[in-house]
Amino acid sequence: MTPADAARYRRKADECRAKARTATHDDDRAGWLRLAEVYIELAECADRDGGAPGNAEEEIKKRAYEIWERHGRPEGKEDEFWQQAEQELRNEDKSSPIRPPGTRADRS
Repeated sequence: MTPADAARYRRKADECRAKARTATHDDDRAGWLRLAEVYIELAECADRDGGAPGNAEEEIKKRAYEIWERHGRPEGKEDEFWQQAEQELRNEDKSSPIRPPGTRADRS
């Protein structure tokens, strides 16, 4: 991650806090504030990295390779396996919000 990433994450955290201030439901307000905390954590990680690339790409590369091997090492499927690896890792990361608060399918 880069210093620009840290700044972007801080802006996103500010946006989430602003949405929390205007949220009409307590659950939504709490959700926006939790999401802001996640963005702050990401910004702090970017600051600690000092602009060095993070481990995420290496994890994706390793997972994509494992998927490629499981599928018999086919040619021409690199992008598909890379995307699958990204999705699997996102799904495993329980702290990564998949949807912003207030966008749940059950909300009317």
